[in-house]
Amino acid sequence: MVETRFTPETGEYHVVELNPKFWGSLDLPVSLGYHFPAVLAVACTEGLESAKSLAATLNVRSGSFYWVLDGLRYLAKTPKAWSLLLAGSVRERRSDFDASDSARVLAQLAIGLSRLPRERRRWVSSMLSDLRKLEWWHRKLVREGARAILFDLDGTLVHLPVDWRAVKLILVQQGLLKPWEGIVEALRRLWVSDRTAYEEASAIVEEAELEAAKRSAPLVDPHPLANLTLEMKVVTFQSSRAARLALESAGFTELRIHVVGRDSGAGPLKEAVFLSAEKPSLVVEDNLHNAVSAMRAGHLPLLVSRDTYTCVKALRLGIPSISHTELPRFTSLIEGIHRIEAPLRGACS
Repeated sequence: MVETRFTPETGEYHVVELNPKFWGSLDLPVSLGYHFPAVLAVACTEGLESAKSLAATLNVRSGSFYWVLDGLRYLAKTPKAWSLLLAGSVRERRSDFDASDSARVLAQLAIGLSRLPRERRRWVSSMLSDLRKLEWWHRKLVREGARAILFDLDGTLVHLPVDWRAVKLILVQQGLLKPWEGIVEALRRLWVSDRTAYEEASAIVEEAELEAAKRSAPLVDPHPLANLTLEMKVVTFQSSRAARLALESAGFTELRIHVVGRDSGAGPLKEAVFLSAEKPSLVVEDNLHNAVSAMRAGHLPLLVSRDTYTCVKALRLGIPSISHTELPRFTSLIEGIHRIEAPLRGACS
């Protein structure tokens, strides 16, 4: 088993460790047609070339595997996460629930259910400990205030209905994106390695963004945000033109807001924008990776998400999270704290 760490800025994978054993999620590749145990058995009994020949004949598919029984512990933590596992297993019919192995299923079910009270106690204790991690966030806000508010766009302020699968297919056909890459990862890689190819890929993406921007819909009520006096910016992966059109179509016309898109000098690297922005700013993101980047750059990250599991992961990192409906009221609260605390900070200094 080879474990790697992906670097989005360069598109490179770095080897973390090699283990001479199979991994716990072996069910995933085997259920999709890549039979690692069979290939290893043939390598040991018939030699490496025979194993390579067998591997070449395997019909490997893409897809998911759902550990419904192994994931019973989520019933004591985030039941919604377990319900998603159950729904996925029914939809794709690939899970650790095997009716032909009833003895194993019943045993695993009994053990999993018996552990729920203990899992619940540990979960509550862990959450109380994680809540204390938010103290740094509050202290930083009170001591330094928020100089500005940096909003993400798609998934945070508006919904941009881009058909990303179609865009990815075009990029793959043009040789600008590797089949296993995401669009953001590909643009990051090209920005660092090949600016000409980056501009070509960015233009293809922008065409789809501009078309979708005409149909963008608001995720938050824009009117309360118009009353904020703090400087507001939209820092987005989208192009500046597409971002402005999306904001206009979604009803954010009253906002005095500056747009920083991927064509504003830093490319698709939000980290560079965060490092150059006035500190500390309140950075509102729907992507946990970007929220962590903002925190590392010295800002106050705030995650906007409907997913309980993602919110829990944010909390463990000391990052608060709220829903989209709470965002306008929360930003108004931040500005209120800024107005009250700023004179006090000035007097103390």
